[in-house]
Amino acid sequence: MKKHFLAGLALLSLAACNTPAPVTEPQSSNENEVIETQENENRYSQTIDFLEVAETLSVPEMVEGNRAYYENAAPDHWTEGAGSYPEHMKLYLHAWKTGTFREETPYAGQSLVLVQQDCEGPCSGVFFRYAVDEASDTWTLLVPYSTEVGGTWWLGGPTDFSDKTIRIPELEVPKQLEAYEKDSVVLLDAHARLSADRFPEDSTIPSLEGLEKLSYFKDTSFQTYYKSAGCIYGMAPDGVLARYSLMPDDFVGYDKEGNYDPGSILAQELTFTDTKGASQDKSFSLSAGGCGLLSACLLTFELTADEEARLQEVGTLNGRPVYLPTSVGPRPELSNNPSLDWRLYATFDNYLMAQAYDLENPSEMEATIEDYLAGNDSFLLKLDNGEYVLVNNSQYAPAAECGKPVIYLYPQKDTLVNVQVGIDEFTKTIPTYGKKGWTVLARPNGLLTNLADRLNYPYLFWEGNSSETIDAGTTWTLAKNDVATRLPQALKNMGLNEQETADFMEFWQPLLEAEEQPYIEFAFVGNAAMDQIAPLTVTPAPDQVIRLFMYYRGAEAAGLDMPVYKPAARYGFTVVEWGGSLY
Repeated sequence: MKKHFLAGLALLSLAACNTPAPVTEPQSSNENEVIETQENENRYSQTIDFLEVAETLSVPEMVEGNRAYYENAAPDHWTEGAGSYPEHMKLYLHAWKTGTFREETPYAGQSLVLVQQDCEGPCSGVFFRYAVDEASDTWTLLVPYSTEVGGTWWLGGPTDFSDKTIRIPELEVPKQLEAYEKDSVVLLDAHARLSADRFPEDSTIPSLEGLEKLSYFKDTSFQTYYKSAGCIYGMAPDGVLARYSLMPDDFVGYDKEGNYDPGSILAQELTFTDTKGASQDKSFSLSAGGCGLLSACLLTFELTADEEARLQEVGTLNGRPVYLPTSVGPRPELSNNPSLDWRLYATFDNYLMAQAYDLENPSEMEATIEDYLAGNDSFLLKLDNGEYVLVNNSQYAPAAECGKPVIYLYPQKDTLVNVQVGIDEFTKTIPTYGKKGWTVLARPNGLLTNLADRLNYPYLFWEGNSSETIDAGTTWTLAKNDVATRLPQALKNMGLNEQETADFMEFWQPLLEAEEQPYIEFAFVGNAAMDQIAPLTVTPAPDQVIRLFMYYRGAEAAGLDMPVYKPAARYGFTVVEWGGSLY
């Protein structure tokens, strides 16, 4: 019931964005009230005259109300004089005029201004929309159409006033898009990124050139749709892109506010009924988390005509047909376009790991891939767009290992430091992780002396498993041949220094270049995500923490361009951590 109710809400929202039909003359006093309401809806169905190309604006000084918030949160980062941003914070604010409010609407004649607030290091930028009276330089934050942020002192923009009740139909972002009969297109992020089409003079915004354009959605609140690496992007009239993903209905769960819950794809209790009518209930998943990774956009695949001809219906999941091939050949080599057999063997390997078989002696294994598939633990589900997705028994999708996180400590003077990592399970640590973590003598140059063994180390090293799940956010790609030259600059802009960047590349470059596909798809997450996966406690408390974790995998084709990350300024006692994982 909940799912159908939410779909109804989405339909109502979409209808409100359409221009109502002309209203005839009233026939009674009661009808007068109805028509007045409809005329008001007509009046505000179009509220903004959008500019064809955004006009760059300078960022104003911080107003007193916002200054007090930032000063209380981080007084050490304020420059002298009232009403000014911290100098390094100014580097991360960009403002554009994207339209003008119509005369008959609230804020008549004022400018619609979009402010992008980049964050330091590997994290998504956030966007704030304002009504700006340019004559008086008064900025009113339009809360319903801005990114929700909190808890981070340097996220914000200039604000004289806030409006939490304004409604602008042209900027409404539906929680679902209408497209298919059985599958949902669910909202992941209402403010994912900007479109370079609206900001052609700004080279820091990745281009959408080459991405597949989509046109089959019934929703009309966006100008254009794009598809990239399994994600669907809808572009609002002012150039902000919302990110969506196609999801099978039985795997779409919602939180208390009616927003899509990405964790719902990890485990759903479904009923499998075979062709003879026998049924069994199992927990199924669409993807496995890897060290906390939750790939929010569902990555689907197409089958060749020969592969599709081999499929047969083997039953239903909650009444929906599922398929398996009539036969599976020998294990194929991984290519730029993984075959159906290769994908099935990948799920079989997860099954073997869960069964604790001796993978070093495969000849001694008794189970075969045919045995595995006969156990009703993996199926192909065909989506409404004609593509397929693998559905697997949840217990055969173990979390992947976190890959080689290392921690650097840079106090301003020689300091005894205790470091603890709140991971579910360690698989390896150097030096040995004690009952109370690591206690080291840390020096300003980064050298660490471990008190337990009296040996020196350049950093603290750990591997482990996490059951937490996160949204890795928007992915981007590099040609494999460009990894050695372009990735180091991105790492430096995310906050790593020369030595840390060299350490990172020394470990990861061979693994990245060993991928079979011609492109590498990346998703970098920062402090917020890492604090969720593996909370880091450092005593005494550092002034700055930079946590950087890379997810990657081979890709068949180019996706979004590499973002232009903004260099993070270091100050005081700094802690740096980097790591990575194949996903």
